[in-house]
Amino acid sequence: MMKAPILTITIILFSFIHSHAQNINLHGRVIDTDNNIIIGATIQCFQHDSLLINGSISDEKGHFSIQLSHKGDYKLKVSYIGYETNTSLWKNIQREINIGDIILTNTSINLHEISITAQQTIHTANKLIIYPTKQQLHHSVGGYEALAHLLIPTLEVDPFKKTISMKEGSVIACINGRQASEEEIKNINSNDIVRIDFYDHGHSAFPDKYAVIDYILKSKDAGGTISMNGEQHLNRATGSYDISGQFFKKKSEVAFYISDAYNNFTIGQGSTSNTQFISPNNILIRKNEILPSKQWSNTVSSYLNYSYKNQGNHFYTALHYNIGKTQDKNNSVQSYNNQKGQHNVQDFSQMNNINPGIELFYNGTFNRKQTLKVTLSSDYNYNKYIRDYSETVSPDQNSYSTNITENYFFLKLFASYAKTFANNGILSTSFIYIQNNSHTEQLSQNATNKKDYLKYGGGSLHFVYQQTIEKVSFRLRWANSMETQKSKNNRTIQRFNLYPQLSFDYRISHEQYLQLVAQYSHDTPRMAWLTDTEQQIDPLQIRRGNPNLKNRHVLQIIFSYSIDKKWATLIPQIAYCPLFNYLYESVIRENNIYVHSYATGGTLQYFRPYLTLKLKLIPQILTIKLNTGWEKQWYTTWRKNSITNWIYNVNLLFMHKDFIASADIYAPTKTLGFGDTTKTPLTYHFNLGYTLRNFNIQFGTRNPFSIITKHIELITPCYRNYTDSYIPRTEDHVFYIKANYRFNFGKKYDFSKPNIENTSKSAILKAY
Repeated sequence: MMKAPILTITIILFSFIHSHAQNINLHGRVIDTDNNIIIGATIQCFQHDSLLINGSISDEKGHFSIQLSHKGDYKLKVSYIGYETNTSLWKNIQREINIGDIILTNTSINLHEISITAQQTIHTANKLIIYPTKQQLHHSVGGYEALAHLLIPTLEVDPFKKTISMKEGSVIACINGRQASEEEIKNINSNDIVRIDFYDHGHSAFPDKYAVIDYILKSKDAGGTISMNGEQHLNRATGSYDISGQFFKKKSEVAFYISDAYNNFTIGQGSTSNTQFISPNNILIRKNEILPSKQWSNTVSSYLNYSYKNQGNHFYTALHYNIGKTQDKNNSVQSYNNQKGQHNVQDFSQMNNINPGIELFYNGTFNRKQTLKVTLSSDYNYNKYIRDYSETVSPDQNSYSTNITENYFFLKLFASYAKTFANNGILSTSFIYIQNNSHTEQLSQNATNKKDYLKYGGGSLHFVYQQTIEKVSFRLRWANSMETQKSKNNRTIQRFNLYPQLSFDYRISHEQYLQLVAQYSHDTPRMAWLTDTEQQIDPLQIRRGNPNLKNRHVLQIIFSYSIDKKWATLIPQIAYCPLFNYLYESVIRENNIYVHSYATGGTLQYFRPYLTLKLKLIPQILTIKLNTGWEKQWYTTWRKNSITNWIYNVNLLFMHKDFIASADIYAPTKTLGFGDTTKTPLTYHFNLGYTLRNFNIQFGTRNPFSIITKHIELITPCYRNYTDSYIPRTEDHVFYIKANYRFNFGKKYDFSKPNIENTSKSAILKAY
């Protein structure tokens, strides 16, 4: 805090003493490796290595200027929090000189001795840089909570479900520039967070994602850390427990993680449904009520990795091994309008999964502002799916079973190259290749064994160019992909896709920004939907795959304005999106059997004006975020329809000393799935927490005073289903407690994590 006054006094003294001497002007600009302007960097000019001659601060354009009183040799030091200090020697300076751009490299510097008492947010051409406060990090257990406590206006973060989302598109999370898994983000030591970079309109290293969150962590060179976490529901046998550790020595790191998550409870009151089977002569109506049914699951996850870093290079290898088992019982009673009595139904399903995997990663920085990233990942899944169904109406019984085994192999290659030019433009190109192979063997009663395989692979090539000129920056992406799908009957289907993107950012002032984004993208159907297999749901229904599904194509146009003050942030936004080849569930009637499948060819479009307001009611203590707007969706399947939503969501955060409290309220919504619509009532969440040194404890509840019933409708020409879904103690009356203890040993270390994703995969087509 004393650096600025000392620097000011030094400048005044030297200006007075040398007022009659000839001044030499030294000026330039400070940017980072992504060509982002760095505002507020400290520039210091020394002579004889230690004598401070003059200094400056980079302005809102990244520019700085230093007056030198005489000719000679000077050492220039440029520093900024979260970046490596740049030191350069300038010999025999005789006249005014423009030293050009000084590029600072991201680092995870050790800032344990520095406390940031006020959240600092910096807008650059392509990202939002946020420095969390000491209080925010003090109350955060892991990366999800640290991000949630920032209340970023356009971002929705749910630490309970461990999700990060935006209305505009998909979001991925990274650690120090590398894509991270859900477990990695959860295990982040919040005290190691230097800052969080939010690329709200994409990142050149991840051209297929709409937005990127990057956690920049501190750098350490020895020692380690051990963390233990536990989360337990208080009125249901559901919980998760884990231990993780990192050990560091110089340039090397070893990390491990082991967790166990379980469910073991009986659903009391379940869903009720009314299904209409329509034929030319009559309408068969079936009413179904779910009885108390037991749900059980257990998943063990683990990873182990080794990482090595030196100047300009980063290598690591990661291994993971996951085992999961799920058993679900759905007991119900059914009645039909053309029969007397009730049908007693028992529907038992079991899924086993074994999933080992490996990942190799390299990141290199070269001369002339060039970077190269290469990732090779592969995993194997052994899946076994068993389903036993029985339907009894005295004195008859109808039953059948399904037994499927699957071997699923996945391979992904990612390579990215980026070059920064003299005009500060950045050109990057990325190649992504993905291969999925699924081999299944199905055994069913009264049927012969059926073997099937599905191979789905594709490669995509992305080009991104980004340029900033004064207050205007733009980003142009051009990408194309080729996908090939092949099934057992040797039918080969190829798809070629183009998806460009263009974004403009205009900085009106240091506090005001305009943004315009237009992008065209596509989504690939799930593997299970593309199979040739079918599964029997009940005596009246089957589910069948459709190998002829097309990719969904989306055009998205978003215009937003933002103004950021010390006490408030306001962001009005307008979004319009037409969608082509909309994928929806279809139901047709074949020989008195109703076949559920998937179809493409529908259309969907939405229009959404939206307003976000973030207010610091009591700075550093009480903050509120308000989202309000209106959304209209028009969609076409076999008929035309529309959905209207009024949006009003509130997030409130209170932090004072060692205590924290939060409350979230979300308006009722009506959402569109795959041709079906779901109505969800108003929901709300509360959370209380206390932190003492390295120990954190939290108590939370979700919808404690409500009965959350979701109403789901699926309507087709020959089939109609109306369901009221109620899952007590899962959607409502949820009470849980979380505890975390973390301790460090030895010297400070580099908190690096492997790029391990949840890689459990399956292409088994299930009845539900």
